[in-house]
Parts: sequence; structure tokens; C-alpha cells
Amino acid sequence: IIFAYFIMGFILTFLNLNIELISLFIGIGLIIMGIILTTIYVVLDVSKKINRNDLTIGVIFMAAGLIVILQKNFVVLLFPILLGFLILLSGLWKMQRGIIIYHLRIDLSYTYLVLAFASMVIGLISIFFLSFNQLQHSSFVIIGLGYIYCAITDGYAILFLEKKFQHVLKEKGLN
Repeated sequence: IIFAYFIMGFILTFLNLNIELISLFIGIGLIIMGIILTTIYVVLDVSKKINRNDLTIGVIFMAAGLIVILQKNFVVLLFPILLGFLILLSGLWKMQRGIIIYHLRIDLSYTYLVLAFASMVIGLISIFFLSFNQLQHSSFVIIGLGYIYCAITDGYAILFLEKKFQHVLKEKGLN
């Protein structure tokens, strides 16, 4: 998903593409992510599937991808909302992790919460204040930079913070 965020951010920020082509890229990206999540769910051991929602999320992503591809005119009106919602989801994931870490009294919680707050603000700005009809290119750039930010911070959270979090859990005997 981090790679998808980065690609979307790059496309929206640096390539001057029209909305129909961007709809196609987003739709294909959602379908690919849905297929990956569904495949992960199918191949996982039963004991690992109990608390996972990969199948549901995968099917939702595939359906959303088809809607984005097939209903371009309708989706154009909802683009800032849809793209902003994905940025907001990234922030909510980081916030959830930060709250868990805070309750475990681990110093990393504030880092997660700051990263989460920034993602959620960018997502909410995209949802409520950007319109592709008024400021098409600048809206693309703002949302694209939001995606690049999410890719970088999600990568940082997964590669560095998550390792430290797992290490502390082992030390506390919670893993």
C-alpha cells in the first residue's frame, strides 16, 4: 500500500494528466490492491485469519476500482473526497497504533500521533476544501503531496517504529 501511495502521489503531483487517465490509474490501483489483499487472505493459515479483514477490504477495493473506472463522470465530482478519504485512513491507522502504544507506556506514541495528526489534517482538507472543478492542477498537487507524505510516514512507521514497538512488546512479555 505504501508503494501505491507513493505512485499516486507522484502521478498527481508531477504528471500533468487529465482526470480520465487518473481515474483509470486509480481504478486499476484499487483493483490490484484488492486482489493482493484477497489473495493474502486466501493463502493465510486459518489461525492467522481470525482477526484480519483482508478479504472484506480486498473486495471493497476491487469494487471501488471498478466504480472509479466505469463511472468516471460521477467519480470526478467525488475525487477530492475519495482521495482525501484514503489519506485520512492512513492517519487513522497511525493514530490507532499510537493510542495502543500510549496505553502500553512506550515513548513512540507521540511520534505516531504527530504523524497521524498531519495525515488526518491533509485528508480532511482534501475532503472538505478542495474542488477539482475550481483548482484542478493545484488540487492534484496538494493531494499528491499528501499521498507522498503518507507513503513516507507509513514506511517510516512500518520500518522503524513497528520494529521498536515489537521489541518493546517482547520485553514486556506481551507478544
